[in-house]
Amino acid sequence: MITYEEEQLRQQAQRDYQTFIGNKRAIVSKISILLFDKKHTPMESLQMRLEAIAGIQLEEKVPNQTLQLVSDHLAALSTVGTEKEQQAYLELEKRMLDQRRY
Repeated sequence: MITYEEEQLRQQAQRDYQTFIGNKRAIVSKISILLFDKKHTPMESLQMRLEAIAGIQLEEKVPNQTLQLVSDHLAALSTVGTEKEQQAYLELEKRMLDQRRY
């Protein structure tokens, strides 16, 4: 069972990830995303991202093909990808976050 604090971190990480994935110009706090990744397995981190993307897709009125492609990739990676491949994806995202201004 997760604690209240762990759930709060998950929700904050999802909100920040939604901002990161949905708006290239928005200022994103990468701390919650990186902290979540540090405390969880690559599989759990990918699942958090899938939930965040699903939240965006539910809010949008028009289907977003780019988000659907990212979602499909994450779903495949989390189901058939090796832990090394999952970690490589998360490292790529970390580099993308690091390239943004905060």
